Amino acid sequence: MTGSDEFFDVLIIGAGISGIGAAYRLHQRNPELTYAVLERRSRIGGTWDLFRYPGIRSDSDIFTLSFPYQPWTRPENIADGDHIREYLTTAARTYGIDRHIDFNTHVQSADWDSATDTWTVQTVQDGVVKSYRGRFLFCGTGYYNYDQGYTPDFP
Repeated sequence: MTGSDEFFDVLIIGAGISGIGAAYRLHQRNPELTYAVLERRSRIGGTWDLFRYPGIRSDSDIFTLSFPYQPWTRPENIADGDHIREYLTTAARTYGIDRHIDFNTHVQSADWDSATDTWTVQTVQDGVVKSYRGRFLFCGTGYYNYDQGYTPDFP
């Protein structure tokens, strides 16, 4: 731990559906708490930013995925990926969550320190090593490998 570590009450990893939702609920219920959202990609959206191929869309109705505080206003029930990402970006902007997101921030490790009751999260941000500390850690990450997609072995 160094004196240059940024300290927050809560660190949220991921600016997709889970991370944006967690940030909203955190601020709604505990507006005095500080938080940062650490996002590896350069844009909001998680899965919906990672996958951009033609025809990508949700396999669930959007009303299951959408936030109760940010109504889905488009007419379709099964939404295209770019519309979902646009929806997430609008929600983050509407509630000021976007001001708490550190983009291009690749989390390398998260270590708990029982002596200080804090997490230290090591990241690489635009090629520069940066540390964050926080009392709580929320992992709103997906399960996709951003470095190398899964290629099954077809005999």
